[in-house]
Amino acid sequence: MSKNFILLLMSLDISGAFDSLQYPSIRDRFASLSLFSNISETLLDILRNRKVAMQTSEGPVLWEQTQGCPQGSCSGPAFWNITADEILSVQWPQGVHLQAFADDFAFIVTDNTREGLQKAQQISTGQV
Repeated sequence: MSKNFILLLMSLDISGAFDSLQYPSIRDRFASLSLFSNISETLLDILRNRKVAMQTSEGPVLWEQTQGCPQGSCSGPAFWNITADEILSVQWPQGVHLQAFADDFAFIVTDNTREGLQKAQQISTGQV
């Protein structure tokens, strides 16, 4: 006996994901995961006392940096993975699967009716 399923693939690209990573969110996620080691302390230390300096026609300007990780940096993927893990660890309803690669997410939603598929899609994207 074969089962007929309807499949929906939703691909999401998080625009400016690495630039938008908020340092407090990264620190909070580390704390919630109870990651305490020399490596995690070193990573968190990267986020402390960050300043941006820029030379202007009126002289140097200095301000505190509170977000962003260069996408090509060594620490950027680690910070992104720690932050993205929060959504990846959500217990999605049956028929909803979330896959991620870097800042791209793909929801794969299946059901045997269009109505069920639509409901699962709405749940997965937070529209319910």
